[in-house]
Amino acid sequence: MATDSDNAADFSHRLLQLEETVCHDQRLIEELNRVVIGLRLEIERLQNRLQNAERNWGMLDQRVRSHEENLPHEKPPHY
Repeated sequence: MATDSDNAADFSHRLLQLEETVCHDQRLIEELNRVVIGLRLEIERLQNRLQNAERNWGMLDQRVRSHEENLPHEKPPHY
């Protein structure tokens, strides 16, 4: 039969394990939060780059089409 001191020691040991687990989990959550924030910032940066690239592509495409429309539709001299 377990004595009161054995029960108290077991309870104290289990409580210490729970406190260690909670502390470890809190550190892990903080680290994961930093990673998520970093990824969000990277995604925003990449979205801005993509928007700029799409805008530049659209302007370039428009300039090429405008230039093509102004070209005479004649065969080149080597034909």
